[in-house]
Amino acid sequence: MSEGVPQSLQSPPKKLRKLTKKERGFVKDFVLTENGTQSALKNYDTTDYKTASVIASENLDKPRIQVAIEETRKSLKDALVE
Repeated sequence: MSEGVPQSLQSPPKKLRKLTKKERGFVKDFVLTENGTQSALKNYDTTDYKTASVIASENLDKPRIQVAIEETRKSLKDALVE
């Protein structure tokens, strides 16, 4: 995978694997940047900020994405503590 990306983000948690490829990318980028619009621009087929903002808002309202974000944050935190 990408150099400089923590190992905890390279092998996604179990719940994260149930997401689409775009959703997984969104979660990974959101955890790293805390910016939903930028995460949507990077992972979805749009270059329009307004569209990306709507995608981000919709994604962040989805319970499975919320769980994936929390699990990714936890696994990242655990990896940093080790």
